[in-house]
Formats: sequence, C-alpha cells, structure tokens
Amino acid sequence: SGDEHRVVDIARAVFDLAGAPPDLLQPGAVPTRPGEVPRFCGSTERCRRLLGYVPQVSLREGLQRTIDAARAAA
Repeated sequence: SGDEHRVVDIARAVFDLAGAPPDLLQPGAVPTRPGEVPRFCGSTERCRRLLGYVPQVSLREGLQRTIDAARAAA
C-alpha cells in the first residue's frame, strides 16, 4: 500500500488477530541481527502507473485473511 509499518506492530497485529496471548511476544528479547530491519515500507507506485493497481485490502484485513486461510488449510 505504500504505508510504513514497524515489524513489531505487524507481529502484534498477527498475535491479536490470531487470538494469541500478547505476552508471548517479547520485542527486544534478543539482540538485533545484522541486516534486520525495524520497519517495512513498499511502494506500489510502479504497479499503479504500469498496471493501474490500487490496493483494496488494508494490512490488518490481509493479515486476517492469511490467518483464516492457514486455519482452513490445517
């Protein structure tokens, strides 16, 4: 979508949507590894320009759909 998201916030959203106990997530429990990124931000501008692509699903909705699909496949 071009929106920036911190990795820890994405992890928290996954735990929340999956109904996992939030205390299982322990940000900072291990040292940051070389090359590890604290946030993601992908641009969709080229897809918009070349393909007319416009994101239709929010990150949270996409995460929920992914969790639902994984549960259905299990």
